[in-house]
Amino acid sequence: MGAVLLYHAKLGLPGGFVGVDVFFVISGYLITSLILRDLQSEGGFSLVDFWKKRIRRIFPALLLVLISTFVLGWFFLLPSHFKNLGESLMFQGAFLGNFYFWGSVGYFGDSTYTIPLLHTWSLAVEEQFYILFPLIALVLYHKSKSILLATLAILTVGSLVLSQYQLQAGHADAAFYLLPSRAWELLAGCLLAFIPERETAPSILRKIGAWLGVLILLWSFLFFNESMPFPGLTALGPVAGTVFVIWGTGGANKESLLVRLLSFRPIVFVGLISYSLYLWHWPILIFATYWEENHIVGWPYRVGLLGLSVLLATLSWKFVEQPVRHLKFFKKGRNCFFLFLALPITSLLLGGAAYFSNGVSGRFPERVAEIDFYLSNGLDQTDSWFSARCDLDSAQRGEFPTIGPKDSPIQCLVWGDSHAMAVMPALERLSDIHGKRTSMAAYTATPPVSGFQSFLKESMGKQSDEWADAVLDYVKSNKIPNVLMVANWLWYYNHLQDGLKLDESREKFEKDLAETIKKLNDLGAKVWILERVPLHTPDYHIMLAKQALKDLPLTGGMDYQAAIKDSNEHKQMINKSTDLNVSIIDPLPKFYPDGGACLLVDGQGYLLYIDNNHLSSKGAILLQDLFNPIFE
Repeated sequence: MGAVLLYHAKLGLPGGFVGVDVFFVISGYLITSLILRDLQSEGGFSLVDFWKKRIRRIFPALLLVLISTFVLGWFFLLPSHFKNLGESLMFQGAFLGNFYFWGSVGYFGDSTYTIPLLHTWSLAVEEQFYILFPLIALVLYHKSKSILLATLAILTVGSLVLSQYQLQAGHADAAFYLLPSRAWELLAGCLLAFIPERETAPSILRKIGAWLGVLILLWSFLFFNESMPFPGLTALGPVAGTVFVIWGTGGANKESLLVRLLSFRPIVFVGLISYSLYLWHWPILIFATYWEENHIVGWPYRVGLLGLSVLLATLSWKFVEQPVRHLKFFKKGRNCFFLFLALPITSLLLGGAAYFSNGVSGRFPERVAEIDFYLSNGLDQTDSWFSARCDLDSAQRGEFPTIGPKDSPIQCLVWGDSHAMAVMPALERLSDIHGKRTSMAAYTATPPVSGFQSFLKESMGKQSDEWADAVLDYVKSNKIPNVLMVANWLWYYNHLQDGLKLDESREKFEKDLAETIKKLNDLGAKVWILERVPLHTPDYHIMLAKQALKDLPLTGGMDYQAAIKDSNEHKQMINKSTDLNVSIIDPLPKFYPDGGACLLVDGQGYLLYIDNNHLSSKGAILLQDLFNPIFE
């Protein structure tokens, strides 16, 4: 638990996220131990009693935190984020929160600090496991304990294989959030519970195993990071480490040094409040940093927030968890049933109120609500171009989105990624003005570089070369005289390829780009490269809303010197192409007319971006005269 808290608070454990995996193993072990104890007792195992205990254990504190999060969200969150909170509440009320986050956000993404219930994905996984596993155990145990063990072993291996396959197939979010690819971690604890408490392994061997497990966990906490493929095989280390610790501290090792350390009263107390602490800490961190620049506050403040989380968890444990778990009133079947219904009903009512009211925009001044609505919905003329991207099959048939007089030849092909889609409103106007046609060959996260395989899951991926060949064939068959290349260039330029070092990766990108330009030149096309427009901080959305809330001018964004540094990197990127027929278009003078703050709105107050890196239609039109030479 401590590892997860320190990781979320950014207090020095880059791999602290594996604490959830540790928790899964422990949970599987404890639940199976309880089930086996009941199965072997005279009274036998009761599914109803099992689920009643789980309801009394999980629901009260969770219900309190969900209601509190809704109330705090009302005062803190922008309408779009409050609406998202409502949707996540409804999913969590149906025990499907992990499915919502799977479809909406990556766990390591930039937007996580606007999602106060993100951490509840793991609870949803556990709830789903608690529904299915006891059924399997009850049915198979009475048939044969060996059959049950074999089934659990097969499910464990199958789940691990699925997890690794999903990572390799580009479905990392599914591997992270969903039960089928996480079940092996819980099942590892389940299998461990079948080892007899007094099994015959020598005490010294168990002590070595326990300390080995501790070292594996410490290594994972300190040296794992967000860039690693996870969970999959990478999670084997922390899962095995947890298994070693549980196994090594059981049996006759009750007086070992590690057991005495784990029995230290403060550690035991943290264990007692760990569930409430997990529930409280993430919303506290989110709301406390929501309006801060980049959602960052100083480390003393973050330590204080964890202290507040401990205080709330202690109160929650003492006055909510404990009474509900132990009072006879809540042990009665009818009262427990009402407690069970309270969670989904409350979640659906509160979540529906936030979601179907579009986040109750009336809580904020009109200008703030307008900015939030625009940036969260992307309602802009660029939408038609984002939806106009073509697939590989269409490209290979020579079918690309085209505008302008049908009886005129194609004057320009815009080739690139989503940034190319974003500038199309300017090209659309120029096509109308000059009476010439423009085509677009753009695909998300796929730069206009032959020989470069994009690494992002939403890109062409392994088909990137086929895509580039189709674009080149289109230029050739239509004798297109101008190709405008637009992309989030430095994103690709500064990311490693094929296990290369950064300098080697950059050199390869430069070479691939130069060869692509040469191919276009050989086809008779002049190449124009638009340098990347200024990018802004991930909390660009909240930054603008905060300025509007204070009735300040909408300014800021990327610092001018940082933009100059970007421009110099672009020039380095094309240094192998300077002797070719290529012209560079620099957008910086349009965004920094006086060398000061970056323009974020035009003269009429319209936003120039739809997010922190894509231009709006007004932003594209700001660059319109830079593209005039292509048509003249």
